[in-house]
Amino acid sequence: MGTSPRPFVTMLLLAAACAAMAACGYRFVGQGGAFPQDVQRIYVEMIRNDTSQTGLENTITNQIVFEFTRRNKAALAGSLEQADALLSGVVTDKTVQTIAPRGKDAAAQRRVTLKMNLRLTKIDGEIIWVGSGITDNEAYPVAEDKLVTEQNERAALVILTGRMAESIYNRLTDSF
Repeated sequence: MGTSPRPFVTMLLLAAACAAMAACGYRFVGQGGAFPQDVQRIYVEMIRNDTSQTGLENTITNQIVFEFTRRNKAALAGSLEQADALLSGVVTDKTVQTIAPRGKDAAAQRRVTLKMNLRLTKIDGEIIWVGSGITDNEAYPVAEDKLVTEQNERAALVILTGRMAESIYNRLTDSF
């Protein structure tokens, strides 16, 4: 009895599909592409905080640095002198709204929303990428104890800024 050509045809089709995806620039999440205009190393400046939330600038900047380190450590410059470009920005707004009431005058769940603007600038001052109005939100539970609710909000901000940092990195490396 002869062998079936089916496994060979399946492997051939799989190889063709992989080649087609690679040719059109498709990549799996987490692999990232190149930064704009051949930038290799980026210095992340402390993000300015124009909200009333104390320490938010540290949280978002640390999350962005962590995302760069996680995805492409070599792309993160330790100083402006070592960089091809500077990533800078500002958190322009932080809002909190009740999304699930508990009775007439209390909340069971709230949503915190952040909005920020970023730009990537070459060392010579040329702006090569702008991210305006980058917005995301995260829900958190409201407890009877105000301190617990504040801890829940801070935890939601860590999750939210981590997700925003991932989105920022993805936007910087999209090569569409």
